[in-house]
Amino acid sequence: LIAPISPFMADEIYTKLTNEESVHLSDYPKVNNRHINLELEEKMDLVIELISYLRNIREEAKIKVRQPISEVILESKYKDKIGEFENLIKEELNSKNVIWTDDMSKYLNISYKPNFKVVGKTLGSSINEFSELLKNISEDDAIKIDDATFEFKGNIIDNTCVIKDIKAKEGYACVMLNYKKVAINTTLTKDLVNEGLAREIVSKIQNLRKTSGFDISDRIEMIYSAPNEVKEAICEFKKYIMDEVLALKLEEDDSSHDEVKINEFTMKVSIKKVK
Repeated sequence: LIAPISPFMADEIYTKLTNEESVHLSDYPKVNNRHINLELEEKMDLVIELISYLRNIREEAKIKVRQPISEVILESKYKDKIGEFENLIKEELNSKNVIWTDDMSKYLNISYKPNFKVVGKTLGSSINEFSELLKNISEDDAIKIDDATFEFKGNIIDNTCVIKDIKAKEGYACVMLNYKKVAINTTLTKDLVNEGLAREIVSKIQNLRKTSGFDISDRIEMIYSAPNEVKEAICEFKKYIMDEVLALKLEEDDSSHDEVKINEFTMKVSIKKVK
């Protein structure tokens, strides 16, 4: 697939993986139906769909990618199907836990009400009765409204006649799309915040290593000066930071000079290669 637009890179990858002469002298591979697993594809489609919903929630809640969260919440009816991918879900969402629940009402409220602009004049005096019907509607009946039409007092009702309102409970963010409900816990404890800061520090130091021309295996010594919030994160996650950036020393020192942004904080840092 990449050979027409990147012939040299494609050829190098192909020859090293296969020991064949050239990708450009090879036939296009034929599908081996024995390797097609439709059940697995269906599972992964669901995993990808739910992860995309949860990522959107994180973005809307303005939680940075490197900031860990305590938990994501999924409906337990999907656990038998995709429970084996729980670690993948945690990794993709940077979440400590996956909670499977039979009762999403612990985390969100869903209500339905008439779209008065569409049905106000049509239903007239029956609008209150219609409102009451929607107030007590079951999820199965709500799905039917989305998928088809039904008759109410001689009028045809479809999904344009109904407004769906979804509200997360305090400390959570949620969404319901295609009648799949997902939520995240938006409460960030001090430990989670510090871990997020530590991950930002690692990212900035890795970039500094790269711009300094260090080899990927080079060990370094690192000094820094930073606000108390960043110092606290470094103190709590010092070993993690040192392991990730291959630092043999990590110490506070006012002589550090390179400025980096760690979320809303400014940190000064200097690194040198250990010979």
